[in-house]
Amino acid sequence: MTVHLWRGFHRGDLPGLLKRSWEEGDLTILVPPALKDLSSLSLVSSLDCRLHGEWSEEQKNAFSVLKRPLSDPEKALLGEAVLGVFTSGTGSGQPRLVLYSKNNLQSSLASIRSLFETAHIENVFVYPQPTHTFGLVLGYMHAILHGLPLHFEEGPYGRKTHEKWLSVVNRGTLTLGAPAHFYDLLKFVRAEKIQPPPSYSAIAGGARVSVTLWNQMVNELGIQKPSVGYGATEASPGVTHLPPGLPPKEDGDIGFALKDVSMTLLKDEGVEFSGPNVCLALFERNELKSPDRIKLRDSLVVNDRNGSLRYTYVGRT
Repeated sequence: MTVHLWRGFHRGDLPGLLKRSWEEGDLTILVPPALKDLSSLSLVSSLDCRLHGEWSEEQKNAFSVLKRPLSDPEKALLGEAVLGVFTSGTGSGQPRLVLYSKNNLQSSLASIRSLFETAHIENVFVYPQPTHTFGLVLGYMHAILHGLPLHFEEGPYGRKTHEKWLSVVNRGTLTLGAPAHFYDLLKFVRAEKIQPPPSYSAIAGGARVSVTLWNQMVNELGIQKPSVGYGATEASPGVTHLPPGLPPKEDGDIGFALKDVSMTLLKDEGVEFSGPNVCLALFERNELKSPDRIKLRDSLVVNDRNGSLRYTYVGRT
């Protein structure tokens, strides 16, 4: 088994690596450029590892001295893993490596895509970096697995990212971004006095989305049917979704639970979910675990809308 360790920002050679790795059954782990503590990579240190992207000599040396034997159960889990990303580990403050199986990604993508008129998705523009599950799964892997052209601006996020979006956006574009990306894009088009051409849809996620922003995406950015996603790295990545074109009832409206996802609100503790979107494994504090449910420390409110449970994100607990 080969493990590809890729470090960096958006780069043109990454989609090809991800495609080959998926087809050959290898494991690719996306390492954030800002991650200084490489100890979590000790999990794969005994395997055939290849470094890609932007690694300094110091980082290469730091990885080369990591030594950790694997137990048989750990080997079995790693044999199922196809992608790995890091999350900040909000409970412990330690970096947490999250591993996905093919079933995790395929089931999560299928649930989210079922809400869209997929024939209208002709290309994907991704603002979030591939080291974030949002950019990696809904951007890179979505495009790779469904044969869609993928657009991004290479390198760190900045003004050129908006210029790139304007150069490629068309009626079949699905744009992925956090609210901050769309606020910046609004400032950019206002300053340049540009009216973007109409595009099909967008997924806004990663933070609370307001009703005002949703309307501005329609009226000023030309995005005809925006949607709002809610999830987590451990959720591969979706938990709920406000379908495209359905206006939010209030700020923080995150819509309905995705297909096959079960949710339980926990008083003062957050929300717990289970289903095929639960990640394959978590590696934290030198321990590899395979969870069957995940607790998120987010405060949600649920309302019954004609027999359907519709959720609102309030904030962190």
